[in-house]
Amino acid sequence: MSDVNDESETSPSSELIGWFLDPMEVRAETRRPGIVTGLSVLVPSPDSRTVPLIADLADQLGQMFRLEAVVAADDAVSLWRDSVGDGLAAASVGFRMATPAVPHRSAALDAVSGLASGEFVLLVRGELPDLDLLVPGLLRVWIDGADALVMPSGPVSIDPGAEPTDVVSGHVADLAGLTGAPFGGVLVLRRWLARYLFNELDRTIDPTSEVRQRLRSVGARLVELPGPSA
Repeated sequence: MSDVNDESETSPSSELIGWFLDPMEVRAETRRPGIVTGLSVLVPSPDSRTVPLIADLADQLGQMFRLEAVVAADDAVSLWRDSVGDGLAAASVGFRMATPAVPHRSAALDAVSGLASGEFVLLVRGELPDLDLLVPGLLRVWIDGADALVMPSGPVSIDPGAEPTDVVSGHVADLAGLTGAPFGGVLVLRRWLARYLFNELDRTIDPTSEVRQRLRSVGARLVELPGPSA
């Protein structure tokens, strides 16, 4: 009769320890059913790219995350039909609709972030970057106690020795679509931070400055993956 206190190599605890000891060694098969991380893709202003974008994210991330799309749309039924036609229903991508769509970006961000159920929320601006480093980047966020991840468009890399920085740059506001800066990529925020940043943002005088001030007020920490120009 085996000792109930004996831990084998395949025990959940030893596997979890191995995961955190080597953040660069990421294997999808190490996840266990029931503890898959939720990732909410926020789409405050849907357009012709929305369904292909979600389909691309589902193809690349669907095996590693519990994905949902949170969309602000007037015609949620048509968007859902288009999504089913692209196979997103088979990909098990959940949908939440904020209806009706709101005209201002800041109000739309408030609406979709308030409906998100994932532990993290994701916003895309411009071209979708290479997502191979998204999981290692999120591991950096977990291990270092950071609150946000910025992945610029184009090739990115990870510096294992880099420390998270205080969020003082405008990249969070840029990727949230609140500025006209030509900065594209992916922004990932902890859900609580997204809700705090975008809550009633449309009621503020300057949404961009307000986001930066709110980031500073909670001492948010950022992991930013270097892009081609870094």
